[in-house]
Amino acid sequence: MDVDVDGHDHGALLRAFDEARSEESAEDFVHEVLIRCLDARVVVVGEDFHFGHARAGNVALLRKLGEELGIQRELNAANDNPLVSVADQTLISNGNFHPMVLAIAFDALRVAIAHVGQISERRMSHLWDAFFGRLAEGGVPSTGGGSPQLVGLALRYPAAAVISELTQLAATATLDTPPLDIGVEDHATGAPLSVRKTHEALDLLDDILAIEVLLAGDVLRALPTLPSLGSGTPPVMAMATELVTAPGRRSPDDIHRALRAGFPRH
Repeated sequence: MDVDVDGHDHGALLRAFDEARSEESAEDFVHEVLIRCLDARVVVVGEDFHFGHARAGNVALLRKLGEELGIQRELNAANDNPLVSVADQTLISNGNFHPMVLAIAFDALRVAIAHVGQISERRMSHLWDAFFGRLAEGGVPSTGGGSPQLVGLALRYPAAAVISELTQLAATATLDTPPLDIGVEDHATGAPLSVRKTHEALDLLDDILAIEVLLAGDVLRALPTLPSLGSGTPPVMAMATELVTAPGRRSPDDIHRALRAGFPRH
C-alpha cells in the first residue's frame, strides 16, 4: 500500500502471519522482507528490537547483515532519541526499550555523589570540633547585639539526617525488576527510576554542601585572625557572609535556601 504525504511516497507492507511465517529465520526475514519486498536502505529500530523465529534476530545481527547488504541501521530508543519535557521533568518513551548502559551509569553516579556527601560530612565534623575548641578558649563572639548568627551550627543535625538519606539513595535501581508480559520480557533496567533517584541525590548534595559552607563561616568568624584560604574559597565565603550578616534576623532555613539558590546549577 502506497500513500502520498506532502509530496513524498510512504509505503506500508501488510503480510499475513501464518505458521510458515512464524518459522522464518532472522536471516530470511532480512533478505525476504527488508531487501526483496521493501528494498530498504535505512532501518530505524529500538535497542530491544528482535525479529525472526524465536526472536533470534537482534540489533547486532541487523547491524552485521546491514553492513553486508547496504542497509543503514539507526537506534531509536528513548535514551537515544527521547521526547522530553524539561519543565514537567517528564521523559516520554518511544517504546519498551532498555537503556542498560545509561541506567548503570546513573546508579554508579549516585554512589560517587554519596561519597562526596560523606567527605563533606567528615569536614563538618572537624569544623564542629574546631568551633567548640575555640569556644573553650573563650574566643567565640556573642550571637546577640547584631553579631552574626551561627547558622551552620544550627543546621549541623539536619545535615546528618540528609547524609543518611543520601546514602540510602545510593542503592541500585537496576537490579529489582519483575518478569513482564508473561515472561517474554523478563528483564528491565529501571532507568527512569535510576535517573530520578540521581536527581534527588544531587539535590540533597547541594543541601549538604551549603550547610558545610555556613558552618565553615561560623568557624572562620570565631577565629582571631583569618587564615590563608584557597583561591576558590573567598568568593563562596563572601556570598555566605553577606547572607548571614544582612540586616534583620532570618531563620537558618531561609539563609540556607538563599545560599543554595546562588550555587551553579547542575
